[in-house]
Amino acid sequence: QRFGITPGTTRVALSRMVERGELTNVDGVYELAGELKERQHRQDASREEPTQPWDQTWEQAIVVTSGRSAAERSQLRRDLESLKLAELREGCWMRPANLAKGRSPLVRSRLEPHVCWFSVSLPTDEDASALAKELFSLEQWATQAETLKAALGETLEALSQDDAALVNGFMLAAATLRHFVHDPQLPAALLPQQWPGRELLHCYNDFQAAYSKLLRDFFKAASQQPPSGVPSSTT
Repeated sequence: QRFGITPGTTRVALSRMVERGELTNVDGVYELAGELKERQHRQDASREEPTQPWDQTWEQAIVVTSGRSAAERSQLRRDLESLKLAELREGCWMRPANLAKGRSPLVRSRLEPHVCWFSVSLPTDEDASALAKELFSLEQWATQAETLKAALGETLEALSQDDAALVNGFMLAAATLRHFVHDPQLPAALLPQQWPGRELLHCYNDFQAAYSKLLRDFFKAASQQPPSGVPSSTT
């Protein structure tokens, strides 16, 4: 009742997700599969520090195939964006080479027939900073991050009162995860001062710990309640 989703609706949704290959069901245990599992991996990776030191080089992906359908072009863009590249010119995508080259193997396998990869260098540090600003909407990302930080703090306080904030908290957590996915994860040398990425992550981790505990308590209490229409026993 708290989430406004009936058991029947849940069962139908789960069955359809299994049919579409988005979930697996083994002995009543559901797990993400396919593209949803890959998306979860990207979400997890987006909250980790880049592990590859930046050597001042950039990844460049050049689209070399033509004659694709609109759906295929859209998928190609999504795949390149999921690797955190940005389009400099039509068919030319770039980013600093500070992320693992083998990231998202499923995405890379789809891109392989259509893209040639290059490693390029820019003449000066100023050129690199200017290109990063041109490619990535850094101010927009930072502004939204500050908004999410404030919302996480307010909702965290509400969670300490009762479980009424569970629904809004779920939506807020999902919005924050989506925002992390769009973090370009640039080298520190190319980020503006006062970049809020780490602060947002700390706020999210604090929020998620409190939310998870409250959610466990909520479901534990719900499981101990008698079915609707069945009176509880008395002694």
